[in-house]
Amino acid sequence: MTTLKRFTLATLIFTVWSFTAMTAVAQDEPADQPMETPMPQQAPPPPDGAQSNQQYPGPGGPGNGGPGYGGPQRQGPRRPDAQGQDQNDDDNNDAPGRVARLQFMNGSVSIQPHGTDDWVEGAINRPLTNADNIWADKNSRVELNLGTGLLRMGAESSLTLTNVNDNTAQVSLHQGTLNAHIRHLFDGETYEIDTPNQAFTILKPGDYRFDVDPNGDATMVTVWRGEGEATGEGQAVRVKAHTQARFTNGDSMTVKMNSAPDPDNFDEWCESRDRRVDSSRSSQYVSPDVIGSEDLDDHGTWRETPEYGNVWMPNDVGADWAPYTNGNWIYQDPWGWTWQDYAPWGFAPFHYGRWVSFGGSWGWAPGPYYGYWGRSFYAPALVSWYGGGFGFGIGFGGFGWCPLGFGEPFFPWYHYGWGYFRGINIYNSRFNNFERFHAGFNNGWRGGNWQRTSVNFNARGGFHA
Repeated sequence: MTTLKRFTLATLIFTVWSFTAMTAVAQDEPADQPMETPMPQQAPPPPDGAQSNQQYPGPGGPGNGGPGYGGPQRQGPRRPDAQGQDQNDDDNNDAPGRVARLQFMNGSVSIQPHGTDDWVEGAINRPLTNADNIWADKNSRVELNLGTGLLRMGAESSLTLTNVNDNTAQVSLHQGTLNAHIRHLFDGETYEIDTPNQAFTILKPGDYRFDVDPNGDATMVTVWRGEGEATGEGQAVRVKAHTQARFTNGDSMTVKMNSAPDPDNFDEWCESRDRRVDSSRSSQYVSPDVIGSEDLDDHGTWRETPEYGNVWMPNDVGADWAPYTNGNWIYQDPWGWTWQDYAPWGFAPFHYGRWVSFGGSWGWAPGPYYGYWGRSFYAPALVSWYGGGFGFGIGFGGFGWCPLGFGEPFFPWYHYGWGYFRGINIYNSRFNNFERFHAGFNNGWRGGNWQRTSVNFNARGGFHA
């Protein structure tokens, strides 16, 4: 399509879009609303006993800090209006740089997004964050990926993501079975598994299992590899490798220690999933902390390019395929509009790195990688928005979007400080001198800073409306 035809089409769409956008802004903030396609149909809620209304023990006693204990929780900023983002130099209320990905599900899995009363069917590639609830029904299993660790739920299990941020992964298991495969711990990073009987802090990478009996007032903590500490009202209990601890009598820390049992069918399934992740070929090109990077192994090939370094090329797409076309937009606090792709590999390439177009094809270029575990930085969608005047959309409110190109800055459409703006960009692309953006940031991007067309705008399928 020529530039003139695109402009004519865009102008027509903008008329419709402007009315829709202004109507949406005038309403109350939606908690989880799709932009293009309907939400999955409403799913049945879990049994009453699996609802997340319990208080849990913590280092300071039950009820400190809400369910479980992880310190003060981040509060999501207000929804940005159609004119732009809430941007200033304060990083205190920045969105987290990490989420949990719903990576695998088998059977019936339900999600209750934060701030809603309705349960919806789970969907692969859905990002999950603070206060989201997950329910795995009878004969069902689900896997969540948090980068450095994977959590897997067995049948009839109920879980709440209590606090997920850059350095903390805290969850509350209300009933059922949870397997935790902790692959790596960065300095200062904490995994905490809370149950009605105790709060368990994982101290070393390893493999852990938690079983909560909703009727018998008991929690079983099994450590096959690694080490952790359980806390509650009584004395803390250290649980080491090859050990199983059974906690009863509320959060009194009444405990009985035994040797770890032999793995059952659920454990063997978890082990098979672990091998798939731990042996990923893509870890040669992208940090294992990039959520979903192991899915690239079976769905594309890596190529070395002089312009962009190592680039991943999808091999199961049509000739006219382009990024950010096979999925839908959901509204998720605190990021706002978030892309959810339908492809089985469609998480890492849409929330990290940049898409590049060369030789008539699209490829994904990850952020800088130096051959070892490195921090990743999640983004809801790495796109630029376009409004009435073509150019980078500084904030949400455009009527079309385009995948950001190599070395192009990402401007969030939600609150961000300078530290967040810098991190979400330098972890996901390469810049010769990123500090040159500081002056534009300080004046609120006024005066036409970076109001220009993305390099991908004129690429095949680059602009979407």
